[in-house]
Amino acid sequence: SQVWAAIDDGTGRRYALKTLLPDFQNDREQIAALDHEYAVGHKLNHPRVLGADFRGMSKVGPFLRMELCEGLNLRDVLRKDRRALQPWLASIVTQACESLVYL
Repeated sequence: SQVWAAIDDGTGRRYALKTLLPDFQNDREQIAALDHEYAVGHKLNHPRVLGADFRGMSKVGPFLRMELCEGLNLRDVLRKDRRALQPWLASIVTQACESLVYL
């Protein structure tokens, strides 16, 4: 799959759209996996867990609309300067554990 940042023309709100790759847009297993991700994701309600709020079909195939998390991600910070994380490491681990406990 691919994940794209998108803007709702009506509201101006930004979302993440997850689409299936072209070779998998008609693959029943991949579509079922996307449906399952929506079934689980639309029930999530936690400040540190991104959820899904809509599952639809467009002219390019099925898609899942999800919350968009903008800004730096942990992988990019680790690649740039992992020592910069030192002051926040305890908080990062605590928040990750809170998310896992919720899930």
